[in-house]
Amino acid sequence: MALLLRRQLYCVAVTLGAATVAFAEPVPGWITKPPATPNQVCGIGSAQIEQQSQSALSVAAQRAKSEVLQVLRTSVRSSTSILNTQSKATDGQRTYADASQSVRQAATFDASVTNLPGLRVVETFTDQNQRESYALACLDTVQASNDIDLKLDEISVRLSMGVSYTELKNYKTKLAQIDDLRGFLGVWLSLSTAQRIDQIRNLFELKLFEARVQQTFWLSEPISTKYDVAVSTELTQNGFTASSRAPRYLVRVEAGPVMDSFEMGMYILRQSVSLSIRNSVTDQAKTKQVFCKGLGTQLNQALSKLQMQCGSEVTKAVQAILQP
Repeated sequence: MALLLRRQLYCVAVTLGAATVAFAEPVPGWITKPPATPNQVCGIGSAQIEQQSQSALSVAAQRAKSEVLQVLRTSVRSSTSILNTQSKATDGQRTYADASQSVRQAATFDASVTNLPGLRVVETFTDQNQRESYALACLDTVQASNDIDLKLDEISVRLSMGVSYTELKNYKTKLAQIDDLRGFLGVWLSLSTAQRIDQIRNLFELKLFEARVQQTFWLSEPISTKYDVAVSTELTQNGFTASSRAPRYLVRVEAGPVMDSFEMGMYILRQSVSLSIRNSVTDQAKTKQVFCKGLGTQLNQALSKLQMQCGSEVTKAVQAILQP
C-alpha cells in the first residue's frame, strides 16, 4: 500500500513538472537583441530577483533607460570623432560646427533619463526559473523632437508678444535646456527641429540685445552713499547698464534722517529710504518707500545693522518696481 502511494505521488510530481515546463512563458527575442525599428533607440536592462519581482522589474527598467542614454552618448561621440577631422561637415542643409560642444552637453546632461521626452519602457519579462527580470526601453525620437517643438512654440509666441528682461532670463534657461537636449539627441533629432532651435535662438538674442540697449540707468542727485551700491548692484543683476550718457532710467535714492532712542539697554535706530525710478522717455516714475530698524548694545552695532537692513529693503524695492 505504501509503495503504491509513493508511486502515485511520484506520478503527480512528474505531471506537475511537465505542466510547468509545457506552460512556461517563452523567452522573448528582444532579451538577446533589441529591436531595430526606424525612429527608435532601444536598450535592455536586467536585475536579479532577490525578494520581490516588482522591485527587480523597477531596477531593470531604470537600467534599460540608462542603456538608451549610453547608446545616444556613443552615437554623439561617434559623430564627433568623424566631424573633428574637418572644420565643418554638411549633411544636406544641416551644418555641424563645434561638434565637441555636443559631447560636452551630452556628458553633462542630467542622468535622470526618466525625464527625457519619448523615453518609456515598452516590454518587461520575468524569468522565474533564472530568478531574473528584464525590461526593454525605447526612445521615440519623433516624439522627442515634437516635444522640443512644443517648447519652441511657447517661447516663439512669448518673444513675439514682447517680454521684460526678467522674463528673457527665464527663457534663456529654457533655451539652454533645449540646447542640452539637442546636443544629447545629436543626429537623432529631426532636421526641421534643429533648424527651428537656431531660428528661435537668433530671435532670442535679438530681443535680448534690444532689451539691453533700452535698459540704461544713472543715479541722479542726491546720491545716498550708503545705499547706492545696493541699488546699482541689483539693477545690474537685472540686466541694466550704468550710463551717464542719455540714460533710459533715472534713479533717485533719498535717505531720511536717522532717528535714535535708547530703551532697556539697547540702542534703537530707525530710518526711511525713498527710491524712485523714472523713465526718461515716458517721464513716468515708480516710487517705493522703505522703513528699517537697527538694534544693538553699542551705537556702532545698531548703525551697522540699520544700514544692512536698509540695503536689503532697498534691494527688495528695486525688485518690486521692476516687476511687470
